[in-house]
Amino acid sequence: MKFKKEFLITTLLSLTSTSHAFDWFVDPHFTVTERYTDNLRLLVKPTRDNLITTLTPSMHFGYLADNNELKGSFLWNQYLYHGESTLDFSEKIVNLNHAFTADRWRTNVTGRYAIESTITTQTDVNSGGFVVAQLPRTTENIAPDITYQLTEKNSLQFGASYLDVSFDKHPNLAFTNYTNSQLFSTLNHTYTEQLSFNLTGSYSLYDTGTNGGVTFLYNNNPLLPYQENYKQNSATTTIQVGSQYLFDEQTTFSATAGLRDTNSHTAYQCSGGFLVPGCPSVSTQYSSTTNGKIFSAALKRSFERGNINLSANQQLNPASTGSQQQSTVLNASGNYEISDRWSMGISGMYQIVDVITPSRSPALFNFNRHLTTISPNVQWKWTHEVSLLLSYTYTDQYFPSSNVSAKSDSIQLQFNYQPLINRQVK
Repeated sequence: MKFKKEFLITTLLSLTSTSHAFDWFVDPHFTVTERYTDNLRLLVKPTRDNLITTLTPSMHFGYLADNNELKGSFLWNQYLYHGESTLDFSEKIVNLNHAFTADRWRTNVTGRYAIESTITTQTDVNSGGFVVAQLPRTTENIAPDITYQLTEKNSLQFGASYLDVSFDKHPNLAFTNYTNSQLFSTLNHTYTEQLSFNLTGSYSLYDTGTNGGVTFLYNNNPLLPYQENYKQNSATTTIQVGSQYLFDEQTTFSATAGLRDTNSHTAYQCSGGFLVPGCPSVSTQYSSTTNGKIFSAALKRSFERGNINLSANQQLNPASTGSQQQSTVLNASGNYEISDRWSMGISGMYQIVDVITPSRSPALFNFNRHLTTISPNVQWKWTHEVSLLLSYTYTDQYFPSSNVSAKSDSIQLQFNYQPLINRQVK
């Protein structure tokens, strides 16, 4: 059942009445970004370049008390596309987190409400990779959990989450609305001060509802329009074991590995007065079962003047393509402080996305893709309040089904202002 943002915010704020000694804080931040890109839409043959100004006021806020705390953030991205003002967009993102601690148990509630741009989100693991139109994507998410300390070294955690993603409809595009609900339980064991283990089981439900009424042109022929109707619901069960090892104060390694089992039920139909290859003309229902591996690993190392982070993971993600997608992601990043004012860094990512339970014809919609990004940067601290960040980003998105790649180069200059104020509010 879809909940409203008012319920999300009210639920989180109502938990703040358990303590009377509040130390409130407010932390404002303002950013101006100028970005040039030669292929905004990640087309194989780009038609133009773009200059984009982004104005970003943001704020962290909340309170600290003896046994609970509230932390929140608000961010507004105002995108201005010079020479293509029809793409101008206002992103608004609110995050809230409340934590409460008692003698042997603690609770945590996280909520998120966001109105985001499809242009800025279509390359993530929950999307289809096609940066073709500017539409609002609305996300509502709430995730409570409770942890009970069984013994000095053992704890048991239960949690749930609910995610609702929806799009403003477009007459020629099929962004799929979906919900995803999950229940999970984790048993944690602290073996030593350096080594801990965990065992997690989860059950999740992915549901697209019924999507349809969207008109497409077969082979881009205006004389061959057709409509597509589809829906899918999937149930996924996972189990995984993990551990975390603290080598020293500067180095941490963590890893998990497990298995998943996914059962999907799909209905699919195309109508247009002619037979669309790969798409049935009458409603066709079918079921499928898939199994797969899930894993994650991360290595974090800090130095006196820098840090290095390496990670790899494979997981099943709910997606706006009408199906769930398996992602395999490798990440690497590093930062180094050259001096008190200058620092430099670099980050890279390689991502493979595969549709595991397709709800639509792979011949018409194939969202399997590989994404590579590399981004070096340099930062200069002008004052304690003001800094400048210059970065370059190379992006390559490859679609194996059509054996084509889309590449882009972007240069970005960012001005950051964070006033040094007394952030504590009495």
